[in-house]
Amino acid sequence: MTITMRPYVSETDVARIDVLMRTAPVKTPHLLDFPWRFASPMSQTGRDIMVWRDERENTQGELLAFAAWQPYWAVFDFVMLQSPLQEEIEPQLFAWIQQHFQEVSRENGYTMPCWVEYRDDDVERKALLARHGFTIEYETPYVFLERSLRDVLPESTLPDGFTFRSLRNDEAEAYTVLHRAAFESTSMTADWRTRTLFAPRHASDFDRVVVAPDGTLAGFCVAWFDEQRHVGQIEPIGVLPAFHHMGLARALLFDMFRRFQQRGAQHIYVETEDDRGPARAAYEAVGFQIKHRLWKLGKYV
Repeated sequence: MTITMRPYVSETDVARIDVLMRTAPVKTPHLLDFPWRFASPMSQTGRDIMVWRDERENTQGELLAFAAWQPYWAVFDFVMLQSPLQEEIEPQLFAWIQQHFQEVSRENGYTMPCWVEYRDDDVERKALLARHGFTIEYETPYVFLERSLRDVLPESTLPDGFTFRSLRNDEAEAYTVLHRAAFESTSMTADWRTRTLFAPRHASDFDRVVVAPDGTLAGFCVAWFDEQRHVGQIEPIGVLPAFHHMGLARALLFDMFRRFQQRGAQHIYVETEDDRGPARAAYEAVGFQIKHRLWKLGKYV
């Protein structure tokens, strides 16, 4: 057998997925922020992610593909490396997606479309999805925004008494409280945060907070850097509601732009829902421009 299909093992496979993503086409969804997604609690069970491994001689067992159910985003991520074995992997991958989503639907007690993403300029991925019956169009896409880092950046200005610093490794609980309050969601956990610290491409230079005069963590910004492609991505960024309209998000972004610029990055990206007008306006105000849209195609299984 030249290929093995098996459940994901987070301790060993996340590094292999990092290698796979470094060779994936630039149009691939979540090319940069995948470590954040793979650090989520559901990704640790081995149930929601399947990997395909090359077992031919002299291949060192590298990964050729993965498929991952991402319940926090209600979508399947997948990547297949272009190789002579792709024709063998493709039917297995889509069969697993369908089977796994049937199990998810039964457990949830209701039926909804199974969604997969593609970027608007990726005609090959869209055609691949259509061949496997993904033809239902989700009405609201994500927008993929880009900002050049080749210009001279203004200073990151904070209100009096506020300061920047990098998050410490022992602040997982504090980050969890901050993240939950900023997004008004209970999805974030201390374990998720801790795994992020040890994820591929994580660096403390790109894991920043703003601290209020009384010591409160008021806002945060986490980013991911691909030094080979000289690009970065913001994911996530948030500010406590009590500190909105003080320019903290803007300051965090310019602080991050400067750090990327110092590391040689040429562009930085961020994603948000197309219908989130305030978020889009905030990003565009600091120089981001819409580069692509990330659409979802679905099917009932």
